[in-house]
Amino acid sequence: YPVAQCPLKTIYVQPIIKDALVANISGVLTRQLREELARNTILKVVTKESGADARLETHLVRYEPNVSSVSTDDALIAHTLSLKATARCSLQDTNTGYYYFKDREFTVAVSIRCSAEGQMAEYQAIPLVARDLAKKIIVAIGMQKGLKEYP
Repeated sequence: YPVAQCPLKTIYVQPIIKDALVANISGVLTRQLREELARNTILKVVTKESGADARLETHLVRYEPNVSSVSTDDALIAHTLSLKATARCSLQDTNTGYYYFKDREFTVAVSIRCSAEGQMAEYQAIPLVARDLAKKIIVAIGMQKGLKEYP
């Protein structure tokens, strides 16, 4: 299916729905998805669902922070913060109701070095998690028939 014959020209990205307990990720992930789509596919991102050929619905279903310590004498000294997040996505053609994919899960893990202030490091790492999730989702969108693949 050549790109010129792709039935989808526009996409609406719904705001992320949080089913997992994590602060500050839904807005960041929604923005990352829109930016990655605008930058890396032939689809134009629109602000209203009524004007879109496709709709992307994303649920953040799991979020797992994990702090690791390398000090055997003091477990409070954190050196590595690992964040794992899973999103469940559906891409639907708004004209036909056809799902290109439905309830597909995407999981990413990000590890960063941190000090004893692990909470601040976690807050600062949320955009990294959101960016990696967005890239995985965009790759799946780009793999659909007739859509340009993610570079």
